[in-house]
Amino acid sequence: MSVEAVGRAGPVDLEEYLSEGIFPPGFHERDDSAENYKVPDADRDLANRWLWKAISVTDRLADDEAVAAAEVARVNAWLADRRQRAERDLVWLTKALEVFARRSGERTVKLPNGTLRLRRSQPSAIFTDESAAAAWLFHHAPTAVETKRTVRKGVVKALFRAGPWQDAIVGEAHRVVAPLVDDEGEVVPGVQLVRAPDDYTFTWGRDA
Repeated sequence: MSVEAVGRAGPVDLEEYLSEGIFPPGFHERDDSAENYKVPDADRDLANRWLWKAISVTDRLADDEAVAAAEVARVNAWLADRRQRAERDLVWLTKALEVFARRSGERTVKLPNGTLRLRRSQPSAIFTDESAAAAWLFHHAPTAVETKRTVRKGVVKALFRAGPWQDAIVGEAHRVVAPLVDDEGEVVPGVQLVRAPDDYTFTWGRDA
């Protein structure tokens, strides 16, 4: 459905008409981060229109994703068939080239389109009972055994309490961090608690 918007030469989409004034001027013509735009003072009516627009944007995105998923499925089915055929061809060609190279008796066969080389495989140790091997090696060849201390991370948080929380940047994200301290207030080195800052959650819809 279209309507005649005031000040415009032709009809516009109804949702576009109803969305007038929801976003800052020039919002959709620039690539700036949405967070860079100042939020104006709003009454309850405008805030409710923001929620309506959030519902509309979410629904439209869901429709777009459904259409895209259907097309992607078709493309993936075509690609899967092409991949299966190519892999089958390559399996046979690889086998044929290997048989040819072995029959030639040469370790290296140079051809105009490539080179076939016979690689001598190296043996690897397979441990059928690693615990038994480690016990024996510990006494007879200690340098072959590594003793490593590991932290039981799931237990550490329960053993200590959080110190003072403060804002920080972790990676590139804004976070709230605190040291872990024992009952005497001593800080546990090398570990800290990290959480996202408190924020609002938004639920849109008439049943929300």
